[in-house]
Amino acid sequence: MASFPRGLPYRPSENLTDRPGLTLSSRGCAHERRRGLHAALARTLAALPAVSPEALAAHHEAAGEREEARVLYLRAAEVAARALAFERAELFLGRAQQLAGSDAARAEVRERRIHLLTNLGRFADAYAEGRAALAEVGIALPEAFSPPVLLVGLARLAWLVRGRNAAGLGTLREAREQRTHIAVRLLAATMKAAYQVRPELCVTLANTSVALCLSDGNTPDCAIGYMVHGAIFQGGVLGRHAQGNAYGELVLSLVERYQNSAQRAEVSFVVGYFATAWRQPAEAAEALFQRALAAGLESGDDFHVGCAAAGLGMSRVMRGAPPALIIHEGEAHLAILRARRLDETVATLESAIALTRLLHDQTPMPEVATDAVLAAYGSRHFAHFQLLAAAIGAWHTGDEPRARALLKRAEALLPDARGMLHSAEHVFWQALAAPPNDPRVALAALRLSRWADHQPQNFAAKSALVSALLPTARRDTARFRRVEDLAVATGRPHIAALAREVERRRG
Repeated sequence: MASFPRGLPYRPSENLTDRPGLTLSSRGCAHERRRGLHAALARTLAALPAVSPEALAAHHEAAGEREEARVLYLRAAEVAARALAFERAELFLGRAQQLAGSDAARAEVRERRIHLLTNLGRFADAYAEGRAALAEVGIALPEAFSPPVLLVGLARLAWLVRGRNAAGLGTLREAREQRTHIAVRLLAATMKAAYQVRPELCVTLANTSVALCLSDGNTPDCAIGYMVHGAIFQGGVLGRHAQGNAYGELVLSLVERYQNSAQRAEVSFVVGYFATAWRQPAEAAEALFQRALAAGLESGDDFHVGCAAAGLGMSRVMRGAPPALIIHEGEAHLAILRARRLDETVATLESAIALTRLLHDQTPMPEVATDAVLAAYGSRHFAHFQLLAAAIGAWHTGDEPRARALLKRAEALLPDARGMLHSAEHVFWQALAAPPNDPRVALAALRLSRWADHQPQNFAAKSALVSALLPTARRDTARFRRVEDLAVATGRPHIAALAREVERRRG
């Protein structure tokens, strides 16, 4: 046992090798003994209940057990984030990063930091973190959106994917290269932030991810790349809804095949938001939102907890769900979102509940936020819905000029809602609020008719109501009765009530 010079008390935090009077042999012995004591303490504490992971991590680190300490610091960061102690979470992730001894370990810590920054709404920081992490494995991402990079990536992907349908992509073998696994995982984490920075930037990353999988094989994290490429870009942005729905089915199956609980919330929400409701009843998308909400609460994916709760409320309003369901469910979800400080989705869900209260018992809606506030949203598609809800409320109170003004404001944010179901709701209400003989009514009728051909339950009654406003239909005195019948037959009775109100106003 090492001895200490008389008069110098032993303090475990001191560096014993700097003490005068210690021989080289005694210094080494003291160091090894201290490491052993910390290892023993770690084992003893681990057997006790309610020991904090950061305390265990500190002892493992002092014992020289770097990997054990790294894993515990990751757990400590997770605990801190769930307690909303985000600064502590970042500190623990920093310690874990310093202890990481392999490419895979470093990538895991980077991924956790990307998710933390995204959950905090620091999307630019999260993208920068992902870009740096991918550079370490030889993947160069643009600093900002670059049209040439996007076009080159799309052309390359079109060549690689030729002759394969979405279902066929799910049968690819698993990738053999560790670099592919690491890169696809980091790309999946970074795409969420990239979408909020600029949607086209997210597509650029998806091109890279899918190309890696087509070249080397799928990975447990490949669903996100396929989702962005297929469900969002092909289905939502380009309007190829059948293809988007097929990719949606693909990525849902990939998440379950690999039991990727970390991606379940994101994939379930995005597929429902962009792909499902264009080809399936809105209730199918709502089931995905409910799955996303539960999965996000379980995995700590707060960002998609907020998205799922807001998306669920929005969808229920648009399909005319019972007011009691929208209000009671929405209030319960608001408590969850407020606890996580998810301000944008809180405001969005509040607008859905406020519109429902207006229609249910004439409770006045609060004023919508200013354009400056809404333009600063990280998720501007939620800002679009808030303006849309306010416009619908103004129309129902009989203030059609104000409804048109609010729809005009919402139109500036419509590109951010491209491919999402509330973009179709905007088209519908723009037609209802338009003055007689407005050419936009004919365009809306055409678009709604095309959507109704593929999903009548969501769109047929709305299409028929807008078509009833066309000048060519005005001689048909029974046209609104037929809209009512169709609305009831397709399970959308709120459109029947709306048709009666439109007929009363238009005469």
